[in-house]
Amino acid sequence: GWGLPTSAEARACADVSAVLAYYSEFKDRADKLDFEVDGLVAKVDSRQEQRVLGATAKSPRWAMALKYPGRQATTTLDGVDYSVGRTGTVTPVAKVKPVFLSGVTISSVSLHNFEEVERLDARIGDTVVIERAGEVIPKVVAVVAEKRPPGAKPILPPKACPVCGGDVQKEEDAVAVRCVNPSCPAQLKRKLLHFASRDGLDVEGFGDAVVDQLVDSARVKDLAAVFDLEAADLLKLELFAEKKAENLLKGIASAKGRPLSRVLYALGIPQVGEKTARDLAAKFRTMA
Repeated sequence: GWGLPTSAEARACADVSAVLAYYSEFKDRADKLDFEVDGLVAKVDSRQEQRVLGATAKSPRWAMALKYPGRQATTTLDGVDYSVGRTGTVTPVAKVKPVFLSGVTISSVSLHNFEEVERLDARIGDTVVIERAGEVIPKVVAVVAEKRPPGAKPILPPKACPVCGGDVQKEEDAVAVRCVNPSCPAQLKRKLLHFASRDGLDVEGFGDAVVDQLVDSARVKDLAAVFDLEAADLLKLELFAEKKAENLLKGIASAKGRPLSRVLYALGIPQVGEKTARDLAAKFRTMA
């Protein structure tokens, strides 16, 4: 009615069995559309029932994605790199022989954690089946065991942090192997990106390249140091000319006005997501 294009594929279904029947029927047409889809979304179409069902912090409870199995490809696992996240989690990343899948060429695939590596029994040199989960994130779903070459090497957790060389530990009752050095530059970089992200303090221009230079040059050693930056600090970095430095400092200044809930989320406290941060801010009202 407002002139916006809508999909001719939408269909009203009377009950769950009708939804599942359409899910099966639509699968054959999905690849023939003029645009990419990875499935359907089933929605309750009563406004009243939508209000009753409500929503979480990130999604409505009255809608559900019904995805089709991801497209798959076979390639060779040539090696493994380790990435370190903002909480110190060390994630094994498979380097695979580049393969084209769902519109992109894939050369890196997350192995998630070392328990998943063990479950897959993945080794360097193996032929592996990869899939784009939700048509976005590539993952290894299986190893073609019969194609394993002699001398395929096991994938083991690192004995030290691959970035800072600090100690790593596996926590009890947890899957993750973590770097326990609080000064690890890889952790600091990820924390800074989270800190300045759109859902955090939303500092425009504070991206990967800027964070890399600020940490590698030791101009920023913790989150608080972001607010001590001056134009002279930034102009010593190759990324910055006067206008760019001025814009970033304006963005940092404006971040000081964000509400407490955003600050709490930006700090990256374990188990404190956006919803919990809002609840804490509503209860305590001030940082003190």
